[in-house]
This record gives sequence, structure tokens and C-alpha cells, in this order.
Amino acid sequence: MMVITFIGKLYRLLVRGQAFNVITRNEKQQPNKSTKKQKGYVVTKYHYLVQLLLLPIGIYFLMKKPKNVRNNNPLNIKESANWEGERKANLDNVFEEFKTPEYGFRAGYIILLQYLERGEDTIETILAKWAPANTDENNHTQSYIDYVADKIQLSSDEYVSPAMLPELMLHMSVFEGSKGFFTIEQSLAGADLAMQEDFVQSRLARIEKNSGWFGGLFA
Repeated sequence: MMVITFIGKLYRLLVRGQAFNVITRNEKQQPNKSTKKQKGYVVTKYHYLVQLLLLPIGIYFLMKKPKNVRNNNPLNIKESANWEGERKANLDNVFEEFKTPEYGFRAGYIILLQYLERGEDTIETILAKWAPANTDENNHTQSYIDYVADKIQLSSDEYVSPAMLPELMLHMSVFEGSKGFFTIEQSLAGADLAMQEDFVQSRLARIEKNSGWFGGLFA
């Protein structure tokens, strides 16, 4: 907060203060065309100067955000498909980048729903597949399972229904590094986006038939 206040004061000082102070008092009392042009030139000059000064500060604070927040990719989905809602600029060669968090949650919901259909329908089996321990990625799989099970108040070997996926995704996003940047409303909106697809509705119907689960997305 102190940094934001400082930046605001710096901007006002350079653009609104010094820039206008170069115009003399006499010129302010008797404005003419040349004075107006000079004022516009000075303000523009200082405006660009401030932008150049603030650019590295903005980049610094942007890079301080967790990767899944920067990429609007709450679950850190790796590059794998042409997802709806992807950013045009591909700045991360490893992880997907989305226009909004909702599109990131949409992709996560579709993937996790596929897990459920295949019978990977507990926190333990879901996360063991999502972040397997036997790789060179140094995944803390058991800690991941314990964290999410505790947050969702469900035993790690109990059944996870499609209706529970939005809450599950939110807690996964925190463990993935978001530290509270995302909300349950965004996760629910992402799941709702996925629900608009016919293939998702078909998958839900198959899960309902095979598992005995019955209920809407938010049940």
C-alpha cells in the first residue's frame, strides 16, 4: 500500500506539479495559443517520463505474483490443448495462459470431470494423477492430498462428486500457489462455462449413470 501511495505522489508531482509549474504566472493569467501548445508539450513529455519510470515497477510487482495467478491458470494446467479462452500471446511455454481465471477454472473442471468418469473419483486418486510423486517435478503429492482433504472436510478416500469440483478446484489453486487470489465465485463461473458444452453434459450423464451420483452442478 505504501508503494502504491508513493507511485501516486510521484505521478502527481511530475505530471501535475512540475509540468504545470514551468508555465509562468503571467502566462497563466494571459493564456495564448503558444502557451497552450507549450503546456501540452510539457505535460506530454512528463507523462511519458513517468510511464518509463513506473514500467519496471509494474513489471516487478507483476512477476511477484504466483505463476498460476499471472497466467489466470488456477490449477497450473500444462500446455496440452487448444482451450477456449486462451490468451493470444503465449509467453509461458510450459503452462497454459488464459484471458480470465474463469476460463482457467473451466479447463480444470473439464479435466477433473474426465478423471471422475475414469473412476479416479477420490481426492487421493485425483491428486495422485494430477501431481504424481514419481516424477522429476518434486511434487509434494501427499501434502497436496492432506491439504485439500482438510480444506474440503472430506476423507481422502471418499467419493468426490461433480458438484464438489468447484470447491475442490479452489483449494487446489491455493496449494498450487495462488494464496487466496481466486474466489469460489470464479471457480463456480468456470464450471458453469464448461457446463455449456454438450460433451460436458454427456460426460455428466455417464458419470451419473455409472456411479449412482445424482444432482446438479451446485447441489
